[in-house]
Amino acid sequence: MIDKRPFAYKNIRPDIPVLKKIMNDSFLFYEELMSLTSSYKKEWNFSNQSGWMQKISKKGKALCYLIPLEKSYLISLTLRENERAVLVKVKELKKLHRNLNDGIPYKEGIAVKIQVNDVDSNRLSSLLISNIMKLRE
Repeated sequence: MIDKRPFAYKNIRPDIPVLKKIMNDSFLFYEELMSLTSSYKKEWNFSNQSGWMQKISKKGKALCYLIPLEKSYLISLTLRENERAVLVKVKELKKLHRNLNDGIPYKEGIAVKIQVNDVDSNRLSSLLISNIMKLRE
């Protein structure tokens, strides 16, 4: 279940003190993701559909988008078919295979969303992001 989006309005822009308060314990996972992607550009964008989200990109290409939620956050990303085919073979990502196989297909690839709200979801999402980063090097 996806939690309420606290940054759904353009006039309420995310900043570190507010993110800490809203995300609660999941803020530590957010900081880990920021560290993992330290070589990537981060910028906040507003979308009428998703509210404020943080784009994590390199050379203009999005690695993923992060949407802050109450006590968690959502990672939204698009995988190319060849990337998905490799990732479903990674045994450590077995718990995510359903997400990877059932993602919504678009012209750009397969849209996948993962909610991060505990140690296990953080471990899996970090592993997924690391693998995608290696595939895109």
